[in-house]
Amino acid sequence: MMSADAVDHLAQSLLEAADQAQHHPRPLIENQPLTVDQGADIQRAQLALREARGERVIGVKLGLTTQAQRAEAGVDYSSVGYLTDAMIVTGTIHCGKSVQPKVEPEMVAVFDSAVDDPDMSDEDIINAIGGLHAGIEIVDPRYETAHFILADALADNSSARGAAWREHGLRPDQFDPATETVAFDVGDFPTLYGEGSRVLGNPLHVVVDVVRQRLTQSLATPAGFIIFTGNLVERALPINPGDRVVARFGELGTIELDVSD
Repeated sequence: MMSADAVDHLAQSLLEAADQAQHHPRPLIENQPLTVDQGADIQRAQLALREARGERVIGVKLGLTTQAQRAEAGVDYSSVGYLTDAMIVTGTIHCGKSVQPKVEPEMVAVFDSAVDDPDMSDEDIINAIGGLHAGIEIVDPRYETAHFILADALADNSSARGAAWREHGLRPDQFDPATETVAFDVGDFPTLYGEGSRVLGNPLHVVVDVVRQRLTQSLATPAGFIIFTGNLVERALPINPGDRVVARFGELGTIELDVSD
């Protein structure tokens, strides 16, 4: 069993690594890997530290949103990282604030009414979405090795670094999220292509799942809450100063970010 002091120590250490753009060793308890529950405990403690210094939760970002990723991790649910107002990106990504930043194109669900009743139907939850928006997520794995497990990722808040999305979106009944396409360009990398069906057949599926998961934890999804629904292309792409990041969606429009030091 992990003590409260150990949870607090790792939460503080991981937050400092994020703040100072430094690598962090893989977290261990008595030289043993974390369990998923322990990783979630550290994530909650890290979020409490962010809130104590004035950050406000604005939404969540989802991982493990394909069947292949879930099979590899041995789970049947999405991983969750918290997004705060300090992570909002407008116009420019500053690499100097990150260890090894990467970017992903995603559809972003923005709620215009609250979901706080466990008896709400899937249709009710979808109807509470004010719009799906074109978005770009910035992830920043802080661990020194790429070989880490789900529990480690949760402890580091799922590598959350930044989030950007277009102001204009479309309600789910105005287009088909499953067939929505994206062409993703980053620096000199070849264009990557994707579509909504990559996210468990339809991004709305993971939105409903995570909202229901929150309700089991007595967490409402308030109006204004955002959910980044998962990477629409085959991999996240690394960025460097001078790059331009462009995600051209079919119906949702184009979102562009510059990259600087």
